[in-house]
Amino acid sequence: MIALTLEELQSIELNILKSFKAFCEENNLKYSLAAGTLIGAVRHKGFIPWDDDIDVFMMRTEYDKFLSLINKGFVLNNKDYVVWSPEKRDSFYPFIKIIDKRTILYETNMNRKFVSSVWIDIFPVDFCGDDFESAKKLCVKMKADVTKYLRYHRKYKCTSFINIMKNVYVWGMHIFKRKEFLRIERELFSYRNDIKSKYCGTLIWATNKKDLYPSEFFEEYSMLRFEDDMFMVFKDYDKILTHRYGNYMKIPDEKERQSHNPEAYLIEKI
Repeated sequence: MIALTLEELQSIELNILKSFKAFCEENNLKYSLAAGTLIGAVRHKGFIPWDDDIDVFMMRTEYDKFLSLINKGFVLNNKDYVVWSPEKRDSFYPFIKIIDKRTILYETNMNRKFVSSVWIDIFPVDFCGDDFESAKKLCVKMKADVTKYLRYHRKYKCTSFINIMKNVYVWGMHIFKRKEFLRIERELFSYRNDIKSKYCGTLIWATNKKDLYPSEFFEEYSMLRFEDDMFMVFKDYDKILTHRYGNYMKIPDEKERQSHNPEAYLIEKI
């Protein structure tokens, strides 16, 4: 295997994104760059220099159309790109990943390494009601469920007595809270709401209370440059990013720069 540099990893991810874009254009599907990828498009005209993944939002109806086409046998324009579907439990994540099977990636997450491939993430945006307080409660509940779900997947290196006891605790949760885990997993993997309402959000992977947005932010689309190509974004991207991150145009201090820190390798020549 050949270790990939950050720049090589980003190049592979960008090629997956281009293939996804081509598929969406061929099938009249809408999407938007999201999260750090969207910040990168606005602030850097490409990747945030230290970023190591690509995030995409699709409104639930568009997301379901994409999955339906894939399930019917439609494929991306590269035979080495594989769509990992949450309904097929291809990974423990409750959202779509598109991977390059010619690569292997060890993601250090939740104190353990997960083996996958170089990927891009596709998140569904679900509607969640017209009443702000009710929508907020739903978002907070889903965030709590995501936190618990991740806790069930933790595994600590047995390098100290404290870590050993943490693993015992996680093991105990799998036994004594099995029903709760199955309930959370079922809810995260099956939740969907495409009934238009005043508020929406990435509820199946809510990690912050600000993952709840006014739906009007997601109604129209435009294009922005990302590296050497143009991609769809929600027209109100400034409102979306300001709502979620505050002053997103400010370059964070080096100690605050976040990444997944994956180990990525090429296992087949590209």
